[in-house]
This record gives sequence, structure tokens and C-alpha cells, in this order.
Amino acid sequence: SKTDPANPLLRQVLITDPQTKQPFANNQIPISRFDPSSINVLPYLPASQNPNGLVFFSTPVIQNYDEFITRIDYSLSGSDRFNYRFNKNWYDQPGIFANKNLLTYALGTPDTSYNTALQETHIFGPTVLNDARFAVTRVVTTRHPPPGTPNMTDFGVQNMYQSPTKAIEGFTVSGLFAFGGLGESVFPRTTFDAYVTLRCVKGRHTLAIGGTFERARFPYFTKSVNGTFAFSGDITGYAMSDFLLGRVRTFTQAGPSYQNDRNYLYSLFIQDTFKASSRLTLNYGIRWEPSFPWHDLYGQAEAFSPTLYAQGVKSQVFTNAYPGEIFSGDTGIPFDGRTPSYDNFTPRFGFA
Repeated sequence: SKTDPANPLLRQVLITDPQTKQPFANNQIPISRFDPSSINVLPYLPASQNPNGLVFFSTPVIQNYDEFITRIDYSLSGSDRFNYRFNKNWYDQPGIFANKNLLTYALGTPDTSYNTALQETHIFGPTVLNDARFAVTRVVTTRHPPPGTPNMTDFGVQNMYQSPTKAIEGFTVSGLFAFGGLGESVFPRTTFDAYVTLRCVKGRHTLAIGGTFERARFPYFTKSVNGTFAFSGDITGYAMSDFLLGRVRTFTQAGPSYQNDRNYLYSLFIQDTFKASSRLTLNYGIRWEPSFPWHDLYGQAEAFSPTLYAQGVKSQVFTNAYPGEIFSGDTGIPFDGRTPSYDNFTPRFGFA
């Protein structure tokens, strides 16, 4: 009954037997029909003291953040000045699996990062100044399941891959509860940056010429991909009934993911600030910034071709892919998925 205070949906739902396609007698599922794996999940869900099934619980949040920074300034001469900076950060949020309650499940995130930079300023004369900087940034992001985490094998689910490190990737019962998170993974990222800017003053002009260079590295390793389960209610009319009967609406599982990406970024610019009069200053310039595709060392680039899709042409590398999807190794596709773009010019103009 939709007026029953024990009914969390506040509407009447007929639960259909997927075997007979008829409603269960008295709208109740016999306990003997419950799936053993579903029953094994129930001890990891909090019990409700309310007739409508509502549960209130708290999830601890534990975060620790430490930071170290140092800076050194050194004047080599009247024309040269050096500046060095180094800072490092440690962030730790341990995984949560409070009171064996899967609804509190959260991955641990011990992350570290550092940034270091060296700057040299050189004065060539009263009107010419050069600023050169070099920096390195390193960020290591990791994800780990909390201690004591079960996996689907512990619940009795068979015939599926489970990673050596136990984890719950994704489990959803639509409209009622969900838990899980991406399994053990590492995302280390490193960038090397160089900047050079030469400034000179000539009469009413202040000219700036310079460029940048960046080298980026992004390895990506997801070691445990344990599968996601979704129960939607499409089978019996109620998601919880689908779950108790073990009738999964969707199950998705991928293999471990390994990427090792590289990229180069360049730019050059020239800019002039012109004091046209005591009341008008003009600022104008142009920047050239070519665009290069990410280069995966494992050759995992992919692209989509509307032309090949219209023609129904499929990949010869991955023959089960949809028409129009092409990958490294297919005819006509560059190794990195696309070719570099060199015609990226960005002009600027301003006045005050």
C-alpha cells in the first residue's frame, strides 16, 4: 500500500516473478528464491531501525596535509640575480570501511607532489632585461581500497576476474543505495617547463620577446578493475527485488589500463607596449602556439572518422569496433591519432 509507513517508495509496486512473468503471491518474494550472493552482501549493509527502511549513519573523514617550502635568493653580481624555490606537499586520506558498512566505502588517497623552480634575471643594460626560468613539477596520485575490503568472490559471485588486491569497483541498486570506487591505481605526472622573456625599452616602446617549452609525462596505471553491477528494477519492477533475486540489469568489466603518455608544448610571442601620447597607451602582439597530440608509448591512440562511419568502414586493428572508429595501425590514421597543428596564431590588441 502506498499509505503504508513501511513503504519507502510511497507508491504501490507489483513485484513480478521473472520466471512466470506474473506478480508474486501477496507481492512477496519467497526467501528460498533469494540469490546466495545477494544474501552474502546483506551483512555489509546497515540494518534499519525504521519501518520505512531509512538508515542514518556517519562516515569519518580523516585528512592530513603537510607542506614544506624553501626559497633562496642570491645576487651573483649587480647584473645577475638567482632565485630558487622548492616546495613539497604530502596529502593523506586513508580508505574508509567503517563498521563493515559498505555504504561508507571510500578509497584511500595518499598523494605527494613537489614543485621546484630556478629563475635567473640578467640585466644587459639600463634598457634591456632578460628573465629565464626552469621548473619541474611532480604529482603522484594513488588510490587504494581500505583494509578489510571484500570482493565479489567473497560474496559468492563466480566466473569473473578479481584483482589480487580486493576491491569493490561499483555496485548500484537504483534509488536505494550504491557503493564502490575505482580499484588500485597510480597516476604519476611530471612536467618540465622553461620560460624565457627578453624585455627592452626603446623610446616610447616597451618590447617583450620570449617563448616557453614544456615536456609532460603522464603514466596511468589502473591495476584492479573488478567490474560494476547495476540493479535497476526493470526485471521485477523494483530494484531491491532485482538485487535479492540476483537479476543484474547491467554488468561491465574492463581489463587493467596502462597508458604512458608524452607531450611537448612550445610557444613564441612578441609584444609591444607603445605610449602613443600622455593619454593613450597601445598594447599589441602575437603568440604562436603549435598543438601536438599526446603520444602514448603503447600506441593506444584512437579516433572517429565521420566519412568512414558513413561508408560503414570498420577498423582492421580492432575488428569488433563500430564503423568509423579507427586506431593506431589503421590505414590513414597517424600513430598518435592526429597530426600536429602548426597554424595556431593568437593576436592581441589593447588600449588604455
